[in-house]
Amino acid sequence: MTNGILLALIAYASYSCNDAVVKSLGGQFTVFEIGFFSTLFAGLFLLFTRPNGERWRDFWRTKRPWAVQARAWSGIASGVLSVYAFTTIPLAEAYALIFLAPLCVTILSTVILKEKVGPWRWLAVVAGFAGVMWSCGRASANCISVTSPRSALPSSPPPVSS
Repeated sequence: MTNGILLALIAYASYSCNDAVVKSLGGQFTVFEIGFFSTLFAGLFLLFTRPNGERWRDFWRTKRPWAVQARAWSGIASGVLSVYAFTTIPLAEAYALIFLAPLCVTILSTVILKEKVGPWRWLAVVAGFAGVMWSCGRASANCISVTSPRSALPSSPPPVSS
C-alpha cells in the first residue's frame, strides 16, 4: 500500500511539473512543438511497460487496429488542445476546463454506448458542471466563453462603413 501512495505522489508531482513547464514554454515555442516533445519524453517510459515473457513484436499487435487508431488520433487532439489551453489561458481555468472531461464522458456514454445513468449520477454531473462554472468565476471571460455558446456571439454589431 505504501508503494501505491508513493507512486501516486510521484505521478501527481510529475503532472504538476509538466503543466508548469508547458505554461512557461508557451511564449517561446509553438503548441505543436511543446506537444511533440512532451509526448516524446513521456513515450520513453513505454519501453519499461512490456510484460516479462512478451516479445516486442507481440507488444505492438492488436486485435482491433481501427479502434487503436481512433484512440491515437483522439489522444493527439487531446494533447494539442490541452497544451493550447495551458499556454493561452490561466492555469487554474485550464484545470477547471479539463475537469469537465468526466462530465463529457458521462454524457457521451449515454449517447454513444447507450449506458444507463441514474438520477444520482446526473445530479453529480450537474453539480460538477456548477463547480466548474463557480471555479471559473464571473469575472473570467476565458472560461465562460468556452462553456457558454451565447458568449461566443459578438457583443455589439460591427460598424457600418459607407
